[in-house]
Amino acid sequence: MAAEAAKAEGNKALQAKNYDEAVKKYTEAIAFDATQHTYFSNRAAAYMQLKDYERALQDAESCIKLNPTWAKGYSRKGAALHAMKKYDQADAAYHEGLAVAPGDASLKQGVVDVNKAKGVQQSQQNNPMAQAFGPNLIAKIAQDPNLRHKLGDEQFMMKLKLLQSNPQQMMSTMFQDPDMSQVMSLALGINLQQPGSAQDAGTAPPPPQPPKKEPEPEPEPEIERTPEEQKAYDQKQLALAHKAKGNAAYKKRDFDAALKHYDDAIAADPGDVTYRNNKCAVHFEKKDYESVLSEGREAIKVGREHRADYELVHKIYVRMGKAKMKQGDLEGALEEFNNAQVEHRDKATERLVKNLEMDIKKKKREAYIDPAKALEEKEKGNVKFREGKFSESVPFYEEAMKRDPKNPAYPNNLAAALTKLGNFAAAKQACEKALELDEKYVKAIAKKGDLEMLMKEYHKAIETYKKGLTIEPANAACKQGLQRVQTAIYNEGGDKGRAEQAMKDPEIQAILQDPMVRQVIQDLSGGNGAAGQQAMNDPVMRGKIEKLIASGVLQTK
Repeated sequence: MAAEAAKAEGNKALQAKNYDEAVKKYTEAIAFDATQHTYFSNRAAAYMQLKDYERALQDAESCIKLNPTWAKGYSRKGAALHAMKKYDQADAAYHEGLAVAPGDASLKQGVVDVNKAKGVQQSQQNNPMAQAFGPNLIAKIAQDPNLRHKLGDEQFMMKLKLLQSNPQQMMSTMFQDPDMSQVMSLALGINLQQPGSAQDAGTAPPPPQPPKKEPEPEPEPEIERTPEEQKAYDQKQLALAHKAKGNAAYKKRDFDAALKHYDDAIAADPGDVTYRNNKCAVHFEKKDYESVLSEGREAIKVGREHRADYELVHKIYVRMGKAKMKQGDLEGALEEFNNAQVEHRDKATERLVKNLEMDIKKKKREAYIDPAKALEEKEKGNVKFREGKFSESVPFYEEAMKRDPKNPAYPNNLAAALTKLGNFAAAKQACEKALELDEKYVKAIAKKGDLEMLMKEYHKAIETYKKGLTIEPANAACKQGLQRVQTAIYNEGGDKGRAEQAMKDPEIQAILQDPMVRQVIQDLSGGNGAAGQQAMNDPVMRGKIEKLIASGVLQTK
């Protein structure tokens, strides 16, 4: 979608004749998706307007490489080569395009134009008169001491342009002008004012005869058609005319008129589903989504019968999917988008599918929320918990969480059940879930501290209990937990297993890597006790040392 958006901005800039901006936007589109041949074609058009023919040629060749069957790529290549006056190569490019698209009008016209230009070039090359009075004449005049001062004369320059534009026609009249006579002498390399010259005799030399024209090529013969083929061709042309009128009405938002013209197009050429797809677009704009669906289904049916292009069928399915989205039928829309992808894979539609899948999941979750049922499920879990059937209580607590995902009590209840089952890690995660919902939910904080103590993460338990006490200073669970953990640290002393486990904690690792902490530990160990005690007066340093003691990494006895 980002690529298409950039392309659309490029198109606007191109239409506004802001060609540098157009190049910039098409380049952005190519950066997003370098597989789309149309982006290179459009940028080639912008480069042509900037007269940067080399880059236009490069983009045209990239376009052809991506889609060798697309006629416009060859038109772009031929136009760039034509502008560069590489007429033979341009002619070859146009013919290469006609090999894959024999009926393309722009390619045929390109051949005519380039051969015309080539004929003019050859005519000029074969005509010495045209060469003599060509662009180099002014340079010769600028070097001639008798004429160069005339280059600033407006009348002189006007007559000079007339002479250059058609020397054969103007020479007879220009002989009477002394200045122009000197110019012609300079151009032709002869002195037309010498005695005995044609001018002295009172008659102008006859103008050179124009080069003999090559015979015009015979026009291409009309395509022979059987009466049946001619009738089918005429019907298609009639359908296209109705379609053009329908498109014009659509742009004016005259939707009723557009529908009528598209219906006339269908009547003339019922096998082309393009017109039905256009009707779907009109119905969509009118917010008549049922008509989009009914017309879309008919279009796909007709398309199957007439082997419609897969990409066109893809577009119809996508529009039907968007109509269902507007109706709130997300699952139905997803089905239509997936059908579209079967016909023709498209990145924009793939993104639609992914976004819609997420929306459907979200909608299901939201539809499932029911606080009253959540409370019922929690009570069922409590009954099982009181009966000592802890594993049977877990599904009820989990269901309560799904029914009311913002209530922190339910994950806290789940943590209690998991603790009884000995699954401390999962129980701690449940506590953390409860605290995500309410960071001041002290019951969950105390339970988390209990779990950290059971897991012998004493340094974490101390921090957790203290956090609970900052919220509720009189909380009995946090007070008792803090006492238990301090007693355990004193009684257990240097627990090797606990210390090894603590060494895996990134926080403990960071503390041990602090050079100031290492120095304090060394001082406290006997190197410099006074300095160590002084360092312990700093609350931050004291907290780090106490954490190492609580973790079992640092022993005090």
